[in-house]
Amino acid sequence: MEKSKLRFTEIEGVETSDIKNFPYSAIKALGAVQIGLGVMCLVLGLLDLFLYIFKDDDQLATAGDSTLMTLTIASSPIWCGLWFGVTGCMAACMNKRNKSNLYYFKMTFLVLSILCSALFAPVCFIINIAMAILRHELEPTSYRWMVPILVAFFAFNELVFAIASASICCCCAPIRTTQVRVIVARQVDNSNGASGTKKYPDSMDIFTVTDRYGRPLMQKPGSSIARSEMIELRD
Repeated sequence: MEKSKLRFTEIEGVETSDIKNFPYSAIKALGAVQIGLGVMCLVLGLLDLFLYIFKDDDQLATAGDSTLMTLTIASSPIWCGLWFGVTGCMAACMNKRNKSNLYYFKMTFLVLSILCSALFAPVCFIINIAMAILRHELEPTSYRWMVPILVAFFAFNELVFAIASASICCCCAPIRTTQVRVIVARQVDNSNGASGTKKYPDSMDIFTVTDRYGRPLMQKPGSSIARSEMIELRD
């Protein structure tokens, strides 16, 4: 009874040149701006909700403007501001010391920025512009309409910075992941049981290194082991 054992090691990482040329400063700066914009929207949203609960509730109910009441209770600046802040935090987590997770933080920041620019920032901008118009029509002499106007201003800035962040992550910060597989094949004879296992004299070690797409790479075996598996092929 002959048994052939095939042992291979998979190693996954990122290109060293991509890490050195990664625009950490630019992405961190954009992340800090998004955190600041998120905090401003969150604070203004809480202020608007506070004023509605303690000052405007009876007045809006008397005026019969259910649309303005609904938009105010929805608190879009609060939820969108939280999303802006979380997006910026993903950029703040990127650093040279955390190279193993750099690719995942970059992709998360890219996806969140796309969602900010395509959904959250435009929705927050449109809703607060509508709230400002309705408040100005309801109370022309009051300055309460300035609160949603400021929120809309910060939401528009978030839209611009989210587009810039997504563009930089997509076009100016490539991180190419590399996955190689090292195969070591040896023929052994197990006919005498576990104690009699021996390697054939004419057997040889076979090293095959490929990238994640199966293309062969010129790389010496013996790299650090990331994940090892054993496959037994019975004849």
